[in-house]
Amino acid sequence: NIHEFLNFQTWVGGDRDGNPNVTFKISETAVVSLIKHLISMYIKDLDSLYNDYSISIRKPDNNCPLIQSIIKDLKKSKMAKELIERYEFEPLRLKLLLIKEKLQLYQECIIQRKKIKFTVKHFQTDLILIKRFLQNYSKDDMLTSGDIQKLIIRLKIFGLHFMALDIRQHSSVHENVVNEIISSIFPNFCYLNANEHEKCEMLKGLILTENIPFNKDSCNVSNLLKEVLGTFLFIKNTIIINEKIISSYIISMTDSKSDILEVVLLSRIAGLVNYKNGKISSKLKIVPLYETISDLKNAPKLLEELINDDLYSLILCNHSNFQEVMLGYSDSNKDGGFGMANHSLNQCLTKVSEILRSHNLDFRIFHGRGGSISRGGGKSNKAILSLPSVSQNGKIRFTEQGEVINYRYGSYQIAKRHLEQIICAQIISLSTPIENSVNKNIINTIMNESYLHYKKNILTKKCWNFFLNATPISFISKIPITSRPASRYKAKHGNIGFKDLRAIPWVFSWTQLRYNISGWFGMGHALSVINNNPKLLKELKSLSKSSKFFSQLLDNMSFEMARMRLTISRLYARSEQDKEFIKLIEKDYNLAVESYKKITGYNFLLERNEIISSSIRYRNPFTDLLNYAQVELLKRNQDSKKQAEEFDAIIFSSINHLAAAMQTSG
Repeated sequence: NIHEFLNFQTWVGGDRDGNPNVTFKISETAVVSLIKHLISMYIKDLDSLYNDYSISIRKPDNNCPLIQSIIKDLKKSKMAKELIERYEFEPLRLKLLLIKEKLQLYQECIIQRKKIKFTVKHFQTDLILIKRFLQNYSKDDMLTSGDIQKLIIRLKIFGLHFMALDIRQHSSVHENVVNEIISSIFPNFCYLNANEHEKCEMLKGLILTENIPFNKDSCNVSNLLKEVLGTFLFIKNTIIINEKIISSYIISMTDSKSDILEVVLLSRIAGLVNYKNGKISSKLKIVPLYETISDLKNAPKLLEELINDDLYSLILCNHSNFQEVMLGYSDSNKDGGFGMANHSLNQCLTKVSEILRSHNLDFRIFHGRGGSISRGGGKSNKAILSLPSVSQNGKIRFTEQGEVINYRYGSYQIAKRHLEQIICAQIISLSTPIENSVNKNIINTIMNESYLHYKKNILTKKCWNFFLNATPISFISKIPITSRPASRYKAKHGNIGFKDLRAIPWVFSWTQLRYNISGWFGMGHALSVINNNPKLLKELKSLSKSSKFFSQLLDNMSFEMARMRLTISRLYARSEQDKEFIKLIEKDYNLAVESYKKITGYNFLLERNEIISSSIRYRNPFTDLLNYAQVELLKRNQDSKKQAEEFDAIIFSSINHLAAAMQTSG
């Protein structure tokens, strides 16, 4: 019955963080599209059963549960009399037609935003009635072990919603619209200039007010506020129809308690959250997302404050003392480099889990993983097994993004194998005793050194200029394969700051050059401390075997470095400044390779996996040709006085081909 614990959610049409094209109207369209597709698949399954179940019963037993359900359904049905008479002696086919009618009515109600009484439980009850009738008819499971059972399993997984929609918005958007609301209620209070304590007190006071003195239908409100409140109203109306359609509300860049309370206030104004008799009721799950290095470090403290808050404790109580927390693998990597990002995530995960357990809260960690190694990608089962033992409670959520969806779910055989590996890893992790604490001082020292080296050399104007001049970022930001703009804020190319640039185009650009710095840079300098310290080398060798975290870190780092091609990457450097900058990259690479071999004892980067190593070597010559072509195209484009659309198209093509060759777009 493992399928009962397997669920799918989606960002598509719900993630509006930095994407102005995702509005509440788009979210409505996404929900309808998902359900229409699901219903069409269910109807296809029912048609298949209809073709198979041509069993004729000349004397139907009116006491039979199936016959009784048909009589009950017919009282509400609009089915043509001729059709009912036609299947008078074929109860299975008649029942299947009645189920189809209910599904079609459900779909119409979703489109028209109307509440309907037909639920997953009703659908499942109908299918079980058919299954039991067949079991009694054949006296065995011969007729019920096939398509009818598969349909019941699908229903348990996909329900009547297919995939629950996650809604995500940036915390700064909430702050700005809340400021507008509070300014209209208290003109003399400037919310944006208030300190955190003042903000929380103001928010809590309004949330616990019986009637908030704000007219959400006023024509004087900004378009942004209309859109944000429209989103909350959409969530409210959708949850009324089917509460499983909306999964959760995720707050990007959560860095304070007020970020959470702002969402509660907006939900309260929209009628999504209700307060009465000292209790809060709401179906909406609010999920904080901690992304940057500083946010990950502060997350345990912020979460402790939130749990101890008297108002938020009412929300937790409403949700059966359950809290979901999301951790961002992308922005943390861009912000702190490969080593520090992984270390911060591991530390945050451990401390957050300990806090949630200490408060006797049920919890689920949502891992915001990307496709590439640098954004938490790689083998899902190994990633699960390398997580801290304290975070393993049988509940886990993680994202599958970009081309990874096709790789893992493009064929049902691979999809089945992938899901089996995930479930197997979860079972193993639950039965694994809590890992003994390793020497955290060594890990802390190495990762801090990695972070300092990354900041000193990558978060600099010199690196930024190289990034703009050498990589195809100006084309990646325009290429129509991304789910959102390259930057959270509109700006002309060259003026977009490092902070505003999205993690995906950042990783994607370095992958195109085959430097892959987001998957290893900083570790060379950090690990080189072992060169003149035999004692430290011995300890790190021991750690590579005893620590799940450190072992997985080395494996992932070596994979990203093995895919590099320095002789090709150098071609992208055109100016003397560019050539000077790449010396830093190559120096750190050489140190990383040397240190990796000393610590692990391997003679080359992927000695542990000859198959992948051979695959990379085999693909290199073909991929090299694509890089040569791209370098030439970028040079011609830079030298050309006219920026032709034809030029854009062929460079877009080179980017797509290289992404396919490197098997990642970031």
